[in-house]
Amino acid sequence: MPANRTSGRGSARIAAIILAAGALAACSTTAASSGGATETVVAAQAAHGGPVAVTGTGLVQGKAAGATDEFLGIPYAAPPTGSLRWAPPQPAAHWSGTRDATSFAPHCPQSASPFGQASTSEDCLFLNVFRPAHGPPNRPVMVWIHGGALVTGESNDYDPANLVPPVTAANYVTSISNELGLPATVAQQVASEYPVSSFPSAPEAMGAAGTDAVFACPALAVDLDASKFVPVHAYEFNDENAPERFLPPLGFPYGAAHASEIQYLFGIAAAIPGALTADQQKLAAAMRTYWTDIALLGTPNLPVVPFWPAFSAATQQMISLVPPQPQTERGFAAAHHCAFWASLSAAPVHN
Repeated sequence: MPANRTSGRGSARIAAIILAAGALAACSTTAASSGGATETVVAAQAAHGGPVAVTGTGLVQGKAAGATDEFLGIPYAAPPTGSLRWAPPQPAAHWSGTRDATSFAPHCPQSASPFGQASTSEDCLFLNVFRPAHGPPNRPVMVWIHGGALVTGESNDYDPANLVPPVTAANYVTSISNELGLPATVAQQVASEYPVSSFPSAPEAMGAAGTDAVFACPALAVDLDASKFVPVHAYEFNDENAPERFLPPLGFPYGAAHASEIQYLFGIAAAIPGALTADQQKLAAAMRTYWTDIALLGTPNLPVVPFWPAFSAATQQMISLVPPQPQTERGFAAAHHCAFWASLSAAPVHN
């Protein structure tokens, strides 16, 4: 079985604010509270090309805006129309599939004014949710209800990004604590393991810590467990110049970001146009050969592609998917500080 992770090297994370309400389940775009929910979210995100989350009434697909995921126009009650006009609010109806949540919903009825756009829609019981694009689930929630004396006002006039300052060297430990949900004492240990001085910026230092803690080392743990029972061929996708097909340009490279290797295997419908270079096309050809040979023959190792060693606890060898030609990799655990993260998991936590 092939096991995967993306390196995340060279990508930066910028602190963002979460402005949410209880209707959105506490989950990240890549992890949910249960395995079934995780698989559902990941499948929906792959199909729709944007962040997907679970609500109490169905899946919603939002949009990425820098380091923030936005889920707009989520109904929190049934439309107060017809027999429900001037009646107590009723629950919103469940929906099947994935609901588009990339634009604001209608505003409540009002005349045009400096405080809101004109609207005649009574179907206006919606909320907008903003969350960091990465980080742990189960975050604190802040709810903002706009004003307007019940005659004017609209939700899309309020951008929550300014409520939280960017990550800097001065607030690095506090940002680690908030972003990764760690006690201050543990956050200080993480800051010492990933010093800002070793990275181009404080956001990139925190991004490296988050990538290792949330993705890289848990993936290695899965490889180690699975290899006890079945043959495993593990890989790390390391093309830091892979086209980013789902998020807009931010002025810095995303690096080998999560799911960026999918375009090397499949034709995908993505929000951002992109094309592979000649060297990336060579890598893509090798990857397709590996995948199809595993399916057809049970092994990726035919003479036409570089040898892909089987993963084991003793050697921990894997293939590094880097253009133009994959290479054997042996230092994954050390590069991602997995012994450090394992020690934190084993140690008792004191605030």
